[in-house]
Amino acid sequence: MEFIVNLGSSLGGVIGGWVITSYYYKATKKDYQKQKILEKLESLHKDIDFAYKIQSKEERKSRLIQISYTSVQYQGLLLGNSVGDLQDILFKNSDNREETMVEITRVFKRYFPECFI
Repeated sequence: MEFIVNLGSSLGGVIGGWVITSYYYKATKKDYQKQKILEKLESLHKDIDFAYKIQSKEERKSRLIQISYTSVQYQGLLLGNSVGDLQDILFKNSDNREETMVEITRVFKRYFPECFI
């Protein structure tokens, strides 16, 4: 009888530990992904700001296209379905820096609303 009680106690401890660990792992993973998405948004804003400091329209267009490939396309796993929308905004090559920044932020808010709560 004592063996069954000890076995039940051990199994209860293992299952309880697994449940607690699983909960905190998921919470930490979600927070980590939020942080990575916000860091990516900040990085894109810095890259776009740098591109708009270039006076030549052709060089600016080239830099924005480069950003769309290097900063957006290679982050497909993190950014998911938003990659196409972000690339469209960068390919559009608006002359207005603020408009581009607002559109980029709007796409992030649409695809990742949990990061902006």
